[in-house]
Amino acid sequence: MFSDDVNTATPIRFASTANLNINSSDRLSTIGTTETATNFLISQNQSILNGYFTRLAIVEMVLNWGIPNISTINDNNTLIVEIGDNSVNVELDTGFYTVSSVMREIVVQLNAGFSGIAVFSFDGQQGSKALSSTVDFTIVDGNLANQLSMVTGTLQSSDLIISPYLMPTNLKYLDFVSPQLSYQQGLKDASTSKISRDVLYRWNFGWDSPPQIDADGYAIQQGYMAFTQRRYLSFPKQIKWTGTQPLGNLSFQVYNSDGDIFYYDAFKYDMIWSMNILVSEQ
Repeated sequence: MFSDDVNTATPIRFASTANLNINSSDRLSTIGTTETATNFLISQNQSILNGYFTRLAIVEMVLNWGIPNISTINDNNTLIVEIGDNSVNVELDTGFYTVSSVMREIVVQLNAGFSGIAVFSFDGQQGSKALSSTVDFTIVDGNLANQLSMVTGTLQSSDLIISPYLMPTNLKYLDFVSPQLSYQQGLKDASTSKISRDVLYRWNFGWDSPPQIDADGYAIQQGYMAFTQRRYLSFPKQIKWTGTQPLGNLSFQVYNSDGDIFYYDAFKYDMIWSMNILVSEQ
């Protein structure tokens, strides 16, 4: 007997890919605790993922946003207006606001507070209206005044609202981070900001298409209302991985644009995010 080595073949399995699906709702604790969707740990009794994969790539992000843009936590719910020795402290309830709804509430409270002294209105061309008064007034510097692009510290009879943006300054974007997923990253991320870290994905607040317009002609930017949006990355960031290393416990943090872990009132509000990671053997 003899073997025909010429006709003997070695089977070859082509490289495979798999999905690693992550959801912030899978964290150990639930809403109302200190462990929120912006700082949590996923722990299982066994490895989350085994296999000789060599690359990770984030291909999809979904954000379900339910955090009000005006709140006491953001310190942007008050506006102080002065007329001579008189002043009115406008206070907005925590909630979702457009520029139109904010300005209309401001006018109501100013007219009530300065009754018999001045009459306030908000009128003009769509998208470039002005807060006007029958008596000169001064706006005190503050977060809400700055977000409305108001002129502060100057005596004036009207204030043109030109380029308002009602999102807190520390929420220009959110950085999604997991040290356990990025620690093998050979090519490190870089940033022009003071704080730089390896980021899985940066969520910049903005619609994929032109925003809708409110009743006074101002853009309703992303975050002025609760939303759910899916973003698919056609050319995702890829992270190398040592093939013999399994994926164990995973921690996730979400940082605001000041470089701090984003904090919100988890007893009242929540955000849910999900991430689809493509795992590849090549």
